Amino acid sequence: AEEIFEAIGCQYLAPLYWYVRGKLEASAEAGSADSLLTALNISTKQGTREMTWQIQRALAEYHLRSGNLHEASNYYRAAVATLKQITESFQDERMVRSYLDVPLRRRLFEEIHALRERL
Repeated sequence: AEEIFEAIGCQYLAPLYWYVRGKLEASAEAGSADSLLTALNISTKQGTREMTWQIQRALAEYHLRSGNLHEASNYYRAAVATLKQITESFQDERMVRSYLDVPLRRRLFEEIHALRERL
């Protein structure tokens, strides 16, 4: 994947590349969030909010697995804030509900609820 990414040379894909790499690294037994942090940095600079909230969610999951509940909570809050920025640009409330009703996005709120119960 790294060779393909380098061959394509499209920097718009950089957050996605680092996100996928980070998900793999973070899921390893002695996992690291370094690539996810790189993905977040690039995505934030590029303003790719749809990718940003997913990276923030992955960082929350990483910290949740690591037992750092407060850091997980911080990343979940950041993901919700990013989603809010996205939905504030919608003119129609039905579009907001439709956007947030996608299972991947809805799951974020379910995960936050479960974390609140643990805190």
